[in-house]
Amino acid sequence: MIERCTLALALVACGTTSDTRVHLAVTADPSQAMDRYQILVGDKAALAQPLATLDIEVPGELAGSAQALDVWGLDGGQQIAFGTTSVTPIEHETVTAEVTLAAASCGSACSLGDTACAGDGTSTCQRIGNCLAFGPPTACGSGDVCTAGTCGPPPPCTGSTCDDGNPCTIDDACTAGTCSGTPKCTTAPANAVPTCGADGTCDFACDSGFMRSGSACVAQARQIFISYADWGGVLGGLAGADTKCQSAASAAGLTGTFKAWLSDSSTSASARLAHSTAPYVLVDGTVVAASWTALTSGTLAHAINTTETGKVLGTGAEAWTATKLDGSSYSTDPGDFCNDWTNASDAGTAVAGFANDTNAGWTVDPDGDWTCGSQLSLYCIQQ
Repeated sequence: MIERCTLALALVACGTTSDTRVHLAVTADPSQAMDRYQILVGDKAALAQPLATLDIEVPGELAGSAQALDVWGLDGGQQIAFGTTSVTPIEHETVTAEVTLAAASCGSACSLGDTACAGDGTSTCQRIGNCLAFGPPTACGSGDVCTAGTCGPPPPCTGSTCDDGNPCTIDDACTAGTCSGTPKCTTAPANAVPTCGADGTCDFACDSGFMRSGSACVAQARQIFISYADWGGVLGGLAGADTKCQSAASAAGLTGTFKAWLSDSSTSASARLAHSTAPYVLVDGTVVAASWTALTSGTLAHAINTTETGKVLGTGAEAWTATKLDGSSYSTDPGDFCNDWTNASDAGTAVAGFANDTNAGWTVDPDGDWTCGSQLSLYCIQQ
């Protein structure tokens, strides 16, 4: 639940104080009228006035480890803006952080972990993309109904009409002493499921990989970056390369699943990566390609030269790929893939790509292969 304390902002229990703090500066578009900020530090939540700077008191248990710091701008209970950063609280000290809010269309706000009745089950408020929303419902057990967000036995009834106490049902009727109704909210746009709020308000939640845009769910932009770290030809196979991408993304506070733009002698990047119809963007939002088709077209809108932390790499940056422009494997010979990414000997070679190229050179270096002993980065793509 969001705690409403008398302090300027607190993520500790109401009535207590903490000397572990985050001094947060928020930059927001002045044209967007926001009456509240909804803030998450890790899984701790609070509401605050929409001020330019805020002092956040956090539990000491969060100190010493990196925490995602998410801020939503609210207007009349609607999430209209969002920004995120990462912060590492220090016990008994105050650290600083900055967040810039960008326009968002997430619908009604909810509190992380809250439950509400949805159809014949319960729905939990959760992080869905850049939004807080009630997720897909979980059906109640056989014979149970949802009341005030909790499944349990239906109340007994007599007569022909009754009220089952569930705001998410209609046409309630008493049958054999049991009051039940039919679901109130049954429609949703494509790529979404219907939801019903605790007050009976019908809404919808977008499926994973999609984000809310007005009354529709559109494919969520996929982030793409070149890793700041680099490695020789021993990557631990494709799975090891994917793990390296995921670790880099998670350490930078990026959410979702990330995999490497990488092939081996038996599996191509095209076969193992999602082909999104949404834009591929750098971590700062710059569009690299409008879709998978554009990504593999031979012309990028912007070079993939920015790391997971937003650092722009120099002109000499390269990434292992062993992948042709269309996403297919460069060959079927393991020797062309540093023995399928298990060899760092200079005797072996593999194809790489220039990070600052916007033509086919971004995935196939026109100047030739690199020896497997070379230290190169990876291109990492959100799935």
